Amino acid sequence: MLNLYGPAEAAIWSTWHECSDDDDPPIGRPVPGKRVYALDDDRRLLPVGCPGELYIGGAGVGRYLGRPERMADSFVPDVFADEPGRLLYRTGDVCVWRADGSWSTWAVATGRSRSEGSGWSWTKWSASWKGRQGWAHASSRNATVG
Repeated sequence: MLNLYGPAEAAIWSTWHECSDDDDPPIGRPVPGKRVYALDDDRRLLPVGCPGELYIGGAGVGRYLGRPERMADSFVPDVFADEPGRLLYRTGDVCVWRADGSWSTWAVATGRSRSEGSGWSWTKWSASWKGRQGWAHASSRNATVG
């Protein structure tokens, strides 16, 4: 089973981790073409082990067309990109870069999906999947898909 993490604003899957039976899975490592960073409040890179807001860059990072207020709130210039004009998406999730190179979620700032127009809660979503055949465990920690 795979743990796939990523918001719709970054083309859904941004990180992945292959789970084992006894695993409390991290959100994993970036998928090809994506970059993830833990940044502090001044948008400086944080070292391994320090929690910070997760930002996603690279292929598939979108934009809110016709929504300048949402753009200003959710996207910032990607100062780490090789090409000018690229953006980073602010996930609102507090994550930590682990010594093994993978990422773990520490907290979800809003507890809700940030996908435009959705507005359902992770708690209700994960509860709806518990007990379904073929679904071992559902929670916002290890079934994050958007």
